[in-house]
Amino acid sequence: MKLNKKSFLSVFFALLVFSFGSLLNAETSVLLGARFVSGFPLQNSDSLETLSKLKIPLGAELEFEVRPLSFLGIFANGGFTHYDQTTNSTFSSSKLNGVNVFDGSLGLSVFYPVLDRVFLKGDFYGGIFSVNHKLNAESNKNNLDTIDLSGLSFGVDAGTQIRIFPWLNADLSVGYKSRMHEALNLNDVTFKAGLSINMKEAFSPKVKISGELSSLDPVFPVLYSWYNTNSFGTVDIYNGEDTAITDVNVYFYCEQYMSHSKFCEKVSKIKKNETVSVDLTAFFNESTLKLLEQSDANARVILEYKRLGRKETAEIPVKVPVFNRNAMSWEDDRRAAVFVSSKDSQTNDFAKQIETMVRHSLIEGKNANLQYAAGLFEAIKLYGMNYVIDPTSAYSDNVGSASIDFLQFPFQTLRFRGGDCDDLSILYCSLLETLGIESAFITVPGHIYTAFCTGLSEEEARSVFSTDILIIAEEKAWIPVEITMIKDGFNAAVRFGMNEWKKAAAMEPSQAMIYPTRTSWNEYNYKSVCPPRDDFEVEIPSEQEFLSAFRKQVNLNY
Repeated sequence: MKLNKKSFLSVFFALLVFSFGSLLNAETSVLLGARFVSGFPLQNSDSLETLSKLKIPLGAELEFEVRPLSFLGIFANGGFTHYDQTTNSTFSSSKLNGVNVFDGSLGLSVFYPVLDRVFLKGDFYGGIFSVNHKLNAESNKNNLDTIDLSGLSFGVDAGTQIRIFPWLNADLSVGYKSRMHEALNLNDVTFKAGLSINMKEAFSPKVKISGELSSLDPVFPVLYSWYNTNSFGTVDIYNGEDTAITDVNVYFYCEQYMSHSKFCEKVSKIKKNETVSVDLTAFFNESTLKLLEQSDANARVILEYKRLGRKETAEIPVKVPVFNRNAMSWEDDRRAAVFVSSKDSQTNDFAKQIETMVRHSLIEGKNANLQYAAGLFEAIKLYGMNYVIDPTSAYSDNVGSASIDFLQFPFQTLRFRGGDCDDLSILYCSLLETLGIESAFITVPGHIYTAFCTGLSEEEARSVFSTDILIIAEEKAWIPVEITMIKDGFNAAVRFGMNEWKKAAAMEPSQAMIYPTRTSWNEYNYKSVCPPRDDFEVEIPSEQEFLSAFRKQVNLNY
């Protein structure tokens, strides 16, 4: 077999072109490397008696490698090695001092990970070599002008590969290489050191971090500020990179309803092929309160992390169901409190005008909070408020479940002049809170209604009121009001509300619960909401008609 340098280069570049086929696989890594080569020659046989007594070789090689699997690579390389010779060599008086050898090889690399950055590496290769050297005629006893030899070579290397960055590797190895020809055998122990660049990581890196939502709760607009510190879902993050990732900062961003991304959690490390779960939080803005129907919002889970020292970013697209502004589930009865609001002008004006009429007609010796509560109740009655059972969205059908209910804001109930038990309770609590009177929701099986705080301690209240109408909670005395009895008057509503409480408590104490509105506000990070609405005029009852009904109720026994 005889190949000259030109034919050698042709074969080598043909191998390179063939290797590009592996690039069709998107997962394949492509590396280009350069190495310094040295070592020492072993005893060589040389029938031409021209290549004996070679000194330490020095050389370099370039390598192209495709890695279809994380533990396996296919490479093609080409190199040049120069050997000096001792002075008594045939070449000692040649014009070119030493021997030059060109090599081309195709081989396999096998990798075994020790650490994220460190791999053990073994190379197995075979190829061709060419020796082409012009001799000095005076010392050429074989009557040759040049040595022009080509043959087969094979070799093995063992060493380590250190990943400096995702795109840059350092290689160190020791090996054995044999070049064979019928006229000579040239064998070396080799030492190699070099760098290789992962072309895809350097110029077109592909993120291999993925994720999916493992749980997702509905997003209710009235709780928009609560989600800032409370999770509405969980995302599972999978690390598909070939190394661990560190300092993972997880953010959530929904451009439609958020002004900026919200930091959720920091994970110190996610190992290769590991999945971690992160709870999602968000700082939604008040634009959610414009929603009149459910919207599946496009959002992103954003990951910022480090991989082998390089900062990288990944995004996971998700869809989040954002419900209409009136939607709420009854998994927690305290949630009704977030609909209580005194911000809208209609509710505020109604309460303030009734307050003025009551203040000028307060009865001395009667509890002031009771008189204001009675005045608001009677004003609602005279306004023409109606208790309307909603067959499609009743509290009794949804209590304790994740089913979605429709709750009216106070201004909506005033406008519609009607609502079910939860709507009327929300309106009445809103009016009380507007006047600075603490309110509460009472729940009994299948029903919700209201209570107001007397402003007295238990001992003080028992000296003023009949114990039959008092509920003691949070060291305060409360009076229940069955707001759905709007047509029967304040006194009857108080008596009936107390009977409902006693009946439920007699069956099981946990069946009768009272939830002070302000305590619930603290639980749900309450911000008084004022959704967009159409302006309308609230008709205040005439003073004469109102005061007649008011005095009739407050003069009854309590």
